[in-house]
Amino acid sequence: MTRCRPSEANQPPAVPPIVEPLKLSTETLNYISQGAILKTPEDQRMLDETYPGIDLTYSNNQTVAQIRAIPNRRLRMMMAIGFLNVEGSGRYNRRDDLYTCNVYSLDFLRLILGNDIIGSRYNLITGEPTVFDINDID
Repeated sequence: MTRCRPSEANQPPAVPPIVEPLKLSTETLNYISQGAILKTPEDQRMLDETYPGIDLTYSNNQTVAQIRAIPNRRLRMMMAIGFLNVEGSGRYNRRDDLYTCNVYSLDFLRLILGNDIIGSRYNLITGEPTVFDINDID
């Protein structure tokens, strides 16, 4: 049986350090706001009404094409953050127990990199789920 040494038994638990919230620069906040401003009413509907298990329709979306065309990576990412608006879009703020943070991460990567890089779980022509097996790994 292991026992604490008397000096350990009388020690109060360590207080966790205080973590200050991240302060974003005005420039970063402006880029995020610009991404939100680019969003059309159709884009907002897509972000509010598309169930998290279904891919967002980026393929013919002019706003997404405009964001992807931004050559500066930092600006492109900030605009994508504003466009998706994780705190205000219905897709990521649901009352059911879905892990929408994972959905947001995948949506963000697909927006920035494109479905050719990340891939889609659905056949773009038929809409049927795409299934991969062990032989499709390469």
